[in-house]
Amino acid sequence: MTWAGLIIFILLVLFHYRFYNGGLYYLYWVSLFAKLLGVMVLSWMYLNYYEGGDTWHFFHGAVRFNQVATANFSNFFKLYLFNHYELVNNFEYVHQPRAALMLKLVGIVNILSGNNYWVTGMYFSLISFSGVWVFAKWLKSQLNFGTVEMLIFLLWPSFVFWTSGVMKESVAISALLWAVYCYMRIMDGKKNWLTIGFMGVSLAFLFAIKYYYGAVLIPILASHFVVSKTRFVKQANWKWMLAWAVVLSGFLIIISTLHPNFYWSRFLEVIVDNHDKFLVISDPVTLVHFDNLQPNWVSFALNMPKALFAGIFLPLDFKGNWLYVLASLENWLLVVLMLFGLFTWNFKIDERYKLYVVAAITFIVIQSIFLSLSTPNLGTLLRYKSAFQPFLLTLIASMINFRRKNLNLQWLDRLEAKF
Repeated sequence: MTWAGLIIFILLVLFHYRFYNGGLYYLYWVSLFAKLLGVMVLSWMYLNYYEGGDTWHFFHGAVRFNQVATANFSNFFKLYLFNHYELVNNFEYVHQPRAALMLKLVGIVNILSGNNYWVTGMYFSLISFSGVWVFAKWLKSQLNFGTVEMLIFLLWPSFVFWTSGVMKESVAISALLWAVYCYMRIMDGKKNWLTIGFMGVSLAFLFAIKYYYGAVLIPILASHFVVSKTRFVKQANWKWMLAWAVVLSGFLIIISTLHPNFYWSRFLEVIVDNHDKFLVISDPVTLVHFDNLQPNWVSFALNMPKALFAGIFLPLDFKGNWLYVLASLENWLLVVLMLFGLFTWNFKIDERYKLYVVAAITFIVIQSIFLSLSTPNLGTLLRYKSAFQPFLLTLIASMINFRRKNLNLQWLDRLEAKF
């Protein structure tokens, strides 16, 4: 069965390449290879340093789940469609719907892979790659990204690493970027029922698998749509930015009613409770130390600047194990690229994309602040920041692209033409 799974995987890759390569042949294969390599490295790391972790835990849980589910058709439908988890002895995700959903996804892929962990990981990497690639193609066609900018987006090490293999981040980032891509097509006037429907499915799945991704993305997309249709968008900056803030606040209030953890009466308490749990179980060296975080907005406001910085840039001190050293090295590279972009950018934004820029910055700020406050462990934060990395990398690459075009490096243009 493993060989059949490999053949199906290869056919899916060829199908995807046939319809989605966009003429970017070398970039396609290089970035896909990086994703598949990410499976191997991530799986090896979890197996040798973290006693299996989530990725192996989901896999073995799905194998056990399928032993019952594939015993007969009745069991399959009861477990996969109607959540009769009592059929599985000691099923640990009865009260964890997101984890149960992920386990089911792994279980379905396991059927194709013949319960081969590595092949299952390759399928999940392909799912992740499909969303990343379609968004990258939009960057190439609409923002005229060159090879340098595309490589920054497609091969940023931590982003490739943490969104590969049997991880919730793999499927979540695919759903997130597919939803954004479909939305941008709709805004470009290329809407049809298939695009609208796929965007809706992607957002619903995103909310189901990583609700705090969807709870930020959905209000931002809704706010972008509303503000872009108003007269404020063509007026003075302060007017459309005020309109953005008001509309976004309204949609955030609405979305807060969709999950108990977002209810205003307990939102801050949930974050502080999660923060305190990490303080107990984490090595102090790996922690972001906030100033007496309390469940009130004054305390949160005082700690937000540090949380924003930590979410985007930490670690920087090269302390800890090899993973932290590599993360520090990557973050210093991020700092250098960001400073280079800021010092060479003329701070002008194409009118067509100014709302997209504000939307991206809003998503980055909200995610980095609240992820840092709720999960102050740098190891966990390295993984969770993959939620906003696509947009952060896009902004940085856009500034670098502006600088490079002004330098008129013809030799680089000729080199890129080959890719």
